[in-house]
Amino acid sequence: MQTFDRILGEWRVCRRPPNSAHAQAKAKTLVDWFEFGVRGEDDLARVIRDDIQLADVPR
Repeated sequence: MQTFDRILGEWRVCRRPPNSAHAQAKAKTLVDWFEFGVRGEDDLARVIRDDIQLADVPR
C-alpha cells in the first residue's frame, strides 16, 4: 500500500485531485498491473506515467 500511495502521490502532484474520477481510474490501473504480476515500483510508476492499460497488452 505504501508503494501505491507513493506512486499515486507523485502522479497527482501536478495532475488531478485524489478524489477525481481520473485519479481513481489510475489507482485501478495500478492495482490491475500489480495483480497481473508487475511488482517493481519503477515499473508500476512507468505504467501510470505512460498510461498503459492492461487491455492494451497482448496476452
